[in-house]
Formats: sequence, C-alpha cells, structure tokens
Amino acid sequence: MKFIAKCDYTLGIKKPVMKPEVSQNGVTSYRVEVPAVRAVFEQRTLSHAEIESARAQILNNGGPYAFGSIPGRDEGNINVQDAMQEGYTSTAHQGYDVYQNLKTFDTADPRQCRPEDREEVEQFMLNHYDLGNMFVRVDDYALTPPWPTYPVDGPVNVEALLNFAKAGGLVDVVLTFEAAASQREEVLDAFEVASKELAAQREEEAGLTARV
Repeated sequence: MKFIAKCDYTLGIKKPVMKPEVSQNGVTSYRVEVPAVRAVFEQRTLSHAEIESARAQILNNGGPYAFGSIPGRDEGNINVQDAMQEGYTSTAHQGYDVYQNLKTFDTADPRQCRPEDREEVEQFMLNHYDLGNMFVRVDDYALTPPWPTYPVDGPVNVEALLNFAKAGGLVDVVLTFEAAASQREEVLDAFEVASKELAAQREEEAGLTARV
C-alpha cells in the first residue's frame, strides 16, 4: 500500500524492544534487540494519477488547510500540529507548489518497510486517526497503455509518439502512463512540455471566448 502525506511526517507504530545488559562492574545498559517500527514519509517519485488522487481525497476531508500547503503566520512557518490546534489556514500560501511538498510511504518498498512488518504497519495506518487528515492512501494503479500498439518498453521515436498523441488528444494520458510505468526520461520531458503548452493554449482560447 502507498500512502501520501502533506509534509514531512513520521508515525511511531511500535517502540523498540530493549534488552538490559549488566557489565562486570554492575552498570546496566540497554541495547536494541528488536528495532522500532515507524512509517517515515519521504520524497519519492509519484505519478500524476497518484498526486491528483491524493489531492482530491484531502481537499474536502478534514484538516484546516489544503493538502500540500504549509500553514504559517506572516513572519514565517509554524509547527503543523500548532497550526491545526490554532486553526490557521493556508490562505497565505495559495501559490505554494503542492507538487513539491508531497511525501510518500510505501509498505511494498523494503527500504521503507521491513517485509516482516508490512501487515502490521498497514493495519495500523489504515486505522490511524490521521488517515484522511495528515495522510491518505493511494491505491496502486494498474495502468493500461494509452493505445493497444503503444511501445511500452525500449527506445521510442519520441517525435512520432508525440505527434500521434496530440492528434488523438492523448498527451496527458501518455504522460500519466509514463510517469507511473515506463518512466523513460526522454518521453516524460517531451510530454511534460507538450502538456504545459496545450494547457496554456486552452487557457488562451478560453480567455478569447470569454471576451467575445
């Protein structure tokens, strides 16, 4: 399971098991026999679909400020928990880039969660009171290729791929698929540029229509 938090966030799930040891001169010390179990949210690559899913879940679901925003006073940021208690909002941070502030924890990633702890960690997180407020679950996306003959693996003719996607109105679909599946940098770079250009074009056309 993959979870996304709105900021740096750590859940303490189980304390470490400490074993006492007595030295020859009678001094007792403790060593970690079983490590603590924690869910530490870190910066990792997220697909566009995962980001949008997280934002959609949190914007109207608990918490006094928008998902991904940093609460704060005029003179600077304040602690997240203090902000929640004091009722601060994200009004001063409307221009904050939500995409740069999302952190993730994936129970399927052995670097983040020991396989032997996975079931316990998932149950804890699914039943934790901060689920839906400080963090949300984002299901794995079993994405299908944008079209049946889409080249999933190996090198591609990026220009031909882009022209075909533009003709079919599938630029954002390809971008989502590549970000979540193939992650070929040359394809991602080209389609990110094309997606922004098309968005700007749509915005300009909407403005012209509104003025008429």
